[in-house]
Amino acid sequence: MATRADLNISLDGVSTPTDPTPEKPKGADWERLTAAYAATRTFRERVLGEPAVRGPRA
Repeated sequence: MATRADLNISLDGVSTPTDPTPEKPKGADWERLTAAYAATRTFRERVLGEPAVRGPRA
């Protein structure tokens, strides 16, 4: 299975999709594309500043 994302990122960090609109400037699928990363512990700790929570290992 292959996955393709059309996203352009410049050297200064500005990103633009291929289908921006005034309502969704990052494109129609931006939330879906970033949902998997936003759900990770790394994102919550580094971006949202939530304290690290370590649970028991299975």
